[in-house]
Amino acid sequence: MFVGYVAFRDAAKPGRRRAFFLLLFSTLLMVVNPRWRRFAEYFPPFAVLFAAFALEPLVRRARERFTAREPAESDGTTNEGAPTGETGATDDARTPAPARVERARAWEFVLVGTAFVMLAAPLVWYARVTSQDIAGMAAPDSYRGGMAWLGDHADRGELIFNTDWDDFPKLFFYNPNFAYVSGLDPTYLLDKDQKLSELYAKLTIGKDLKDDEIANLGPLIRDNFCVGEGEHKRCARYTFSDHEHQDFYNNALDSGWFDEVYHDDDCSILRMRDQKGTPPPDNSPPDEQGDDSDEDDSQGN
Repeated sequence: MFVGYVAFRDAAKPGRRRAFFLLLFSTLLMVVNPRWRRFAEYFPPFAVLFAAFALEPLVRRARERFTAREPAESDGTTNEGAPTGETGATDDARTPAPARVERARAWEFVLVGTAFVMLAAPLVWYARVTSQDIAGMAAPDSYRGGMAWLGDHADRGELIFNTDWDDFPKLFFYNPNFAYVSGLDPTYLLDKDQKLSELYAKLTIGKDLKDDEIANLGPLIRDNFCVGEGEHKRCARYTFSDHEHQDFYNNALDSGWFDEVYHDDDCSILRMRDQKGTPPPDNSPPDEQGDDSDEDDSQGN
């Protein structure tokens, strides 16, 4: 973009209108790119097109100057001073010498090669970084075990409360017979129901929940996240979470509304109870843990 801005001139000329349009469009993409990531794929090619159209007149003029033959001198006079009728010398002066044309082509090759190397070097680096990122991602079969358990124990068409929308492709791949609360992009849920989307984000992040909201986490999920109508209405009874949502996981178990029914190195599945009960021992409030330990001591005595 910087090269295009420096090289751009004379927007009003007919041949510069395309460059002017690309200047406006690529600048718009550059401005919105930090705010909306979905434009990241569009900005680079249009920025390159803008730079190419902005540089094209400069490259053309440089080529013409470099390949044009210098006026030949004869008897101390140049072709510019030749009589009007003597056009042979003038035509010969306008014809580029083969050697100059070859040198111009050589310089063009050098410049193109240099530009290619300068562009290829970052691409190689980006490819390496991307390969490292892919290597650090979850394995393709990371959720196979959890989805296999759900397939054996949950009813067909069950609504699964998945805590991360970008897990949806794997979940749907392993079992397309379930419905999932959010997937592909969080804006789908936001467009469907803004309040429900905000509640979903609040529950899954789990950092700003009040004590009464944690205590009623089960009903909050069961009463708000449902599909279907009438006798076909199904509300979420299972939650599927990776191990990056520890706040949600702890809040769910602390609430006394959930039991952990599946756990492996990649995911956890919680099933909602019909009634609120006692949290699992590791997730009981400190005062209840103290009461339990006192009872154990008294029984031991």
